[in-house]
Amino acid sequence: MKVASAPPCGIYLYCLFEDAGGCTTPGDLGIASEWPLELVRHNGVVAVVAQVPLAEYCRPKWEGREQELRWLLPRIQEHRQVIDRLRAERPVLPIRFGTIFKSRKRIQQILADRYEDIWRQLKQFQGKEEWGVKVYIRPEMIQQKARKSQPILAKLQKQLKGASPGRAFFYRKKHEAARRQVCHTVERNLGRQVREQLQHGEKPCLSLRLFGKELTGRPEPMLLNLVFLVDSHQIANFSADVDRISRRFASWGCLFEVTGPWPPYSFCSALGDTQSGKTSGDPNLLLRAAAPSD
Repeated sequence: MKVASAPPCGIYLYCLFEDAGGCTTPGDLGIASEWPLELVRHNGVVAVVAQVPLAEYCRPKWEGREQELRWLLPRIQEHRQVIDRLRAERPVLPIRFGTIFKSRKRIQQILADRYEDIWRQLKQFQGKEEWGVKVYIRPEMIQQKARKSQPILAKLQKQLKGASPGRAFFYRKKHEAARRQVCHTVERNLGRQVREQLQHGEKPCLSLRLFGKELTGRPEPMLLNLVFLVDSHQIANFSADVDRISRRFASWGCLFEVTGPWPPYSFCSALGDTQSGKTSGDPNLLLRAAAPSD
């Protein structure tokens, strides 16, 4: 009788933290997880890991974006629940969702090889939180601003009204091309101004990729997707600044959405190229599943 072999597994890496509280077992963390948590240690730095079946994270071929999100969202939620529970009591370096290695030994080697950088970041991010600011725009208001700022559009519209059918077709195409170009310029300048206003001061800021309507669930297109690293005692000032700037740009059709606080996902680089989105040369890194950012 042929015995079925066990499904291939990998070591899923959630986050890193300083073992200042004398945590000795995963049970000390008080976290309920789908996969039993384990701790991998090196010189006072602890990695929180779990052995997972690779089939759970080998993404299937999707028929559409909705199917992809149904696969991603519960797994992202599990990842964040582990990290959020830990960061409630200690500084944590979160690891990108879906980072899976071949062995615990490889993770121990990473802790040893990059110990100084990991330790520096644990201290650097202590007392800091990541906050997201997404800015959406109302296209009709951008078009109004474009018409007021560019007389050529009004001129082309006037030519269109009094033109013969043949010329009207020509003017219509010319007007549409000019309108798109002017709106694009207005949006680009608007995005630059909003970011400059939000980024004043010394707080670090990063631009993340823009999401489409199928992911945001909003009818308005996204203009900016920014994340900030904010000192915990400066949160009230940060919130007041965003509120003030949102009122300033409301007449331009800008809608602001603030999310947070999060662990410093976007600012950590504890695993070097495996955290930055570049292709990793580490043959022990089995998988790094892509996921939407907040």
